Amino acid sequence: MAGQDTKRTALKIVMIALLIIAVVLAVKLWGQRGEAPTDGFEELAAQNPEVIAWLTVDGTAIDTPVCQATNNTKYLNTDVHGEQTLTGCPFLDYRSSQDFTDCYQIIYGHNVENHLMFSDLKMFTDEEFWSEDRTGTLKTRDGNELKIEFFACVIAGESESRYFDPRMVKNNWTLEGEPNKEFLDSLTEDALIAKDGVKADDRVLALSTCEEADSEDRILVMGRIK
Repeated sequence: MAGQDTKRTALKIVMIALLIIAVVLAVKLWGQRGEAPTDGFEELAAQNPEVIAWLTVDGTAIDTPVCQATNNTKYLNTDVHGEQTLTGCPFLDYRSSQDFTDCYQIIYGHNVENHLMFSDLKMFTDEEFWSEDRTGTLKTRDGNELKIEFFACVIAGESESRYFDPRMVKNNWTLEGEPNKEFLDSLTEDALIAKDGVKADDRVLALSTCEEADSEDRILVMGRIK
């Protein structure tokens, strides 16, 4: 009997310890919901050299710093302060130029509830949302303020390299020194919603997020950098 009582007591202690751990983790995760940072762009850029821009998308809650690492995995679960978080931080593809001078560049962000991170990109899948011109602003680390004119929304699988490999896109942008019309036209022909086409001298910024939490499809909102 004494041995059984000891086992029951030990089991209770283990269960209580597990419950405490679960509560601590829940509190920690609740604090990782992805709230927008309270510091301004200059302050964040001074704190973290990988903060390369500030993105604002008019008509949405997207108003956020953008980071860039040497890979596309770090900021999936790291925030702008370098802390581990479930929601990460929007980031520029590591193969893109951080001054946004490439013909095509892509910024990724998680689809999070309550209008956090890039969840509001879903608004661009609604044709009524396009009844007004859709615009945004990109402030770069070197002090430039770039205007964005959004022109298309695409749903694409994450393995489609023609959208998710900036180097391939840049290689296809021109063909033997001339604009590759077939490729450029496909950017809007594939679109769920498209306002107009792409020209060879355009600089295109794509914003990408998951269509659904468990989906391999991605929402891509295409904008022209002015």
